[in-house]
Formats: sequence, C-alpha cells, structure tokens
Amino acid sequence: MNTVGKFLKLRKRYNSIKIAFILSLCTLYFIINSTADVISFGLYINAPTEYLLKSNESGALLDIKVERLLDECEATAVSRQQSYLIENKEGGIITVSALTPEYLFRAYGIAAKEGDKKIWLSPSLFYEFTGEESALSVRMTCTDGKERFTADIIQLDILDRGTASAVAAGTSALLRDTDTVKMLSEGLDLSGKRIKATEKLGFTVINKDALTEKAHREEIFFSELKYNVICTALSVLGTVLSIKIYKHETKTR
Repeated sequence: MNTVGKFLKLRKRYNSIKIAFILSLCTLYFIINSTADVISFGLYINAPTEYLLKSNESGALLDIKVERLLDECEATAVSRQQSYLIENKEGGIITVSALTPEYLFRAYGIAAKEGDKKIWLSPSLFYEFTGEESALSVRMTCTDGKERFTADIIQLDILDRGTASAVAAGTSALLRDTDTVKMLSEGLDLSGKRIKATEKLGFTVINKDALTEKAHREEIFFSELKYNVICTALSVLGTVLSIKIYKHETKTR
C-alpha cells in the first residue's frame, strides 16, 4: 500500500491522526501568513515618516530649534519649507513645496542644486498639470505670480507616499522667510514620542491627525502579526501532541 493509502486508512481509524492532519494544515496556513507579515513588517518598520511642523519663531531662533530637532527628535533630515503656487499656460495651478537640496536627497532621492528650475510631481499630479500620460518629464513655461519661467517638470513615484505632491529645491533667501519646517524620521513611532518631543520644542504638528492614524494602523498591523505567530505556535504544539497521542494509542492496542 502506498503512503497516501496508509495515511487515509490511519485517518479513518484514529481521531488523533485526523486532528494532527487538520492542525498541520492550520500550521502551514499560519506559517505562510506569518512569513508574509514578517517580510512586510520588516519593510514597513523602516519606512520613513514625514512631520510637517509650524513654529512661532523665525530667523536665528528657528535655526536653533531646527538643529535641536536633529538631536532630540530622532530626525534624519530637517528643512524649512516654503510653499508657493505655480500656473501653467492652460490655467492649471498647483502648490509646490520648496525644500533644501539635502532634504530632497534624503527624503526622495532627488539630486538637486539650490534654485534649480526643476519641479518634481507625483504621477497623478504630473498628469493633471502637464496632460502627459507617457512622458516622465516635460519642459514647461509657468508663472509663480511674480515672474514667468521655464522649468523641467519631472514625474516621481515616491511623492505619492509623502506629505507633498510637488517639490523643488528652494534658495536660501526663499526658505529664510518661512516658519514651516519639514522633518524626516526613520522607523515606527508607536508611542508618539517624536510628536511629543517636537511639541516640547514649541512646534505645532500640522499633520498630527494623519500621523496618529498611521500609528494606529501600525498597532493593528503589529497585533495581527503577533496573532499569526501565536496561532502558528499553538498549531505546531497541537500537531505534536496529536502525534504523541497516536503513538500512545498504537502501543496500547
């Protein structure tokens, strides 16, 4: 009799084999789920988070606070942010967030120089503003309300996951005249200690609701991962015990 036939015969004869078989399937299911969750969680735990901050300070006092963000709030990059509107010749208007070249590189992998006539847009905003479906970049003439200029409009996927849909490298003069700051941090903040630390420095967290919702999703994700791991362990334990019961039954017959 082949292996499958023997197994089917034993399954009919011993309830312990039936239980062991069912628990083995459960174990396999939870192992697959747990493995997928661990891989996803490993990627997710290191995902960067952006904090949009506002301060009552300006000038040199704000510079000091910006430096303290790097030291006290687990920030990997910090930049003043100046937002402005640009309009294309069809009348389409978008808001651009000007940031330092250093922040653009750390947060989005953008290599830019101060004051470059380049603007990076999320894919959805790129199509809306340029009307181009297949192009990755377009050279356009725009106006910012003060002057007309020609710029390279570039599509960038990562902007769909950030706090801005359009970014550019700002000049020192442009960024000097703002009280808005953007902070980049790596990894999870389930306890909200970064938000507390920024507020302790006197900043208002503009995107606090979105960050709180993200932390809540992280908690749910982490709970699901722990549930799958626990269920896997219990299924393995149940399978082992069922096999031991089967062996005990065969010895007593």
